[in-house]
Amino acid sequence: MKENIIQAIVADMQRDLDCLQIARLKAVLHKKLQDVEVTETSNCQEQNEKRNAELLESFLSAKKIEGCSEKTLAYYKHTIERMLKTTAVAVCHVSTSIDLLGHVRIDTTLQYAIVNQNNVKMAHKKYLC
Repeated sequence: MKENIIQAIVADMQRDLDCLQIARLKAVLHKKLQDVEVTETSNCQEQNEKRNAELLESFLSAKKIEGCSEKTLAYYKHTIERMLKTTAVAVCHVSTSIDLLGHVRIDTTLQYAIVNQNNVKMAHKKYLC
């Protein structure tokens, strides 16, 4: 639960902070909340699950109107449901780099997200300089 709160705070602050500031914010939040017990009411959990299902159906409906095939819709549904189960985060707290970068297509964002040995070496050199 604490991790969800930290993720929500960081997501809200991403547009105002750079990467180092975000990392520092996460570290401070983890440190300050380490001895704090946070519990979520079952009602809240049920509401999140219901809201997630509603948002997923709205998303799939929009994609269907856009002309996506049934195979693509099934892929979207499976991928999003899997993400929701593995992250245990309400959809409204999920943010993406595509939002931050302002790209229209995910393919454009993915070009910047490619991690290979050369990219790591270049990033490391830039960091050291």
